[in-house]
Amino acid sequence: MYNGLILLAGTVLSFGAVSNFAAQSATPAKTAAAVPVWEVDPSHSELSFHNRHLTGRVRGGIAIWQGEIGADLANLGTGSVDIYAYPGSIDTGNKDRDEHLRSEDFFNVTKYPTIRFTSTEIKANGSKLTIIGDLTIKGVTKRVALDGKLSGITKKDMAGRARIAFLATTKVNRQDFGLTWNRMVEGATMIGDEVDVEIAIEAVQQVKKN
Repeated sequence: MYNGLILLAGTVLSFGAVSNFAAQSATPAKTAAAVPVWEVDPSHSELSFHNRHLTGRVRGGIAIWQGEIGADLANLGTGSVDIYAYPGSIDTGNKDRDEHLRSEDFFNVTKYPTIRFTSTEIKANGSKLTIIGDLTIKGVTKRVALDGKLSGITKKDMAGRARIAFLATTKVNRQDFGLTWNRMVEGATMIGDEVDVEIAIEAVQQVKKN
């Protein structure tokens, strides 16, 4: 019996496996030149989710994703976010369930290899953020809002590079994106429709090339 499901959209265990998706991969759009650009560090970031299964819940994540953030630390409201995630790398700790999630019943990763989130507006109140943007899953695009915050700044890491960290959460209804598979068990649905998504990002500032 298969349990659970995953969305998003959106942070990362290893880029080494990205080569398995080379034919399907995409490159995040470049942010405005006037705003500092930060690249997601996959080894220090995470894209995870959980949703209801019967009376409990299932947790999981997308292992392979990439993204760029435009962030002026003096004016976060001028920033931008562009994230690509690869649902073929879904990991819920159960091989059979993961294969089911990759199938046509759910993400249909052969036809729809990527999930994308692109911000359209960022509202900043100190370190707190509301990130509004377009989330595309299985060819369906919906406007979503993430609640987030700037959680840390490192001016120089061991390699002399500046780093920033963000946390963001949102709730997504899987039905909105055509992820409708379910089963009835004792008069109730096996899988909940509402999926909680959490993104923890550590990003490295990109040095301008002359």
